[in-house]
Amino acid sequence: MTKHLSPAEFQAATGCSAAALARLDTYAALLAKWQAAINLVAGNTLPDLWQRHFLDSAQLLPLAPPGTARWLDLGSGGGFPGLVIAALGTEAGIATVHLVESDQRKATFLREAARAMDLPGVTVHVKRIEAVEPAALHAAMGGAPQVISARALAPLDALL
Repeated sequence: MTKHLSPAEFQAATGCSAAALARLDTYAALLAKWQAAINLVAGNTLPDLWQRHFLDSAQLLPLAPPGTARWLDLGSGGGFPGLVIAALGTEAGIATVHLVESDQRKATFLREAARAMDLPGVTVHVKRIEAVEPAALHAAMGGAPQVISARALAPLDALL
């Protein structure tokens, strides 16, 4: 039997604060609740949420250049890695995380999760990636994104 990562083990692995862990715990509860109606993640990955999705997303934060304040997540889906970065990044100085998601139902989930986690720096853009206007995005973000992420979206050559 596979041992799944617990929230406490996630906290130990990432060094996140109790407040960040509480935000992620709220996110985990919402994800489980909404998963029944909207396919946010593969159902068989929910038992290993803290390792498979949260830790996988959190590992990007230390790779961000020092002073990163603006993060853009493309094809956000269930919020990985964008919402995890927002939950952890508030203490690391990441002021804004913009999520681009074309599915209105998933975008509604993203907004609700950001609200429930008290992440005012999260903005959800409901549109296809190719429909995002760079100048408008930069204006909304207060400048160009300093980090762009995309998880399980498309092969890299297609994404670029």
